[in-house]
Amino acid sequence: MRPSSRFLTVLGAVRARDVPGALGALTVAAIVATVTLGVIARYVLKISIIWTDEFARFALAWLTFLGAASAVARREQIRVDILITFMPRRWRFVMHWIAALGGLVAMGIIFATSSELLFGPPGRTLSPAMQVPYFWVYLSLPVGCLFMTAFLLHDVWNLARRHISPEHRIEVDEQLGL
Repeated sequence: MRPSSRFLTVLGAVRARDVPGALGALTVAAIVATVTLGVIARYVLKISIIWTDEFARFALAWLTFLGAASAVARREQIRVDILITFMPRRWRFVMHWIAALGGLVAMGIIFATSSELLFGPPGRTLSPAMQVPYFWVYLSLPVGCLFMTAFLLHDVWNLARRHISPEHRIEVDEQLGL
């Protein structure tokens, strides 16, 4: 098996199993457990655990980008379906190209601008309660973007494959809803 074929197989499995969605579900569970711990400690035990709020905020940043990646994996990102529904089939194909390429441009911009947050002074600043570098919070941007970029590249590959080889047309049309 060629390395590119192996990569596409692994990427397809990551997408099919919705790995970002599973990681997001674990993040939600961690947020709920932490906030519950903080509430019980504050109102029942009459003590304040200061790191619970901060952890929940940091986990929410991760949840945002994992959730976005999960939406891209399931092709459920924000779009205007009503316009695509009434377009001829050929134009729907073109709109999928535009959406995938536009998404890749957006991911490139976000990824490029996140480097200053990660490696600049903001990333080296320590959080007040947990004393954790903000680097670990800001890392959610490029990780989420890498997931989304991989899924968008997978879509571009499928669109190109559909265009080049007619035997893949039915399979790709079903995946993209063309």
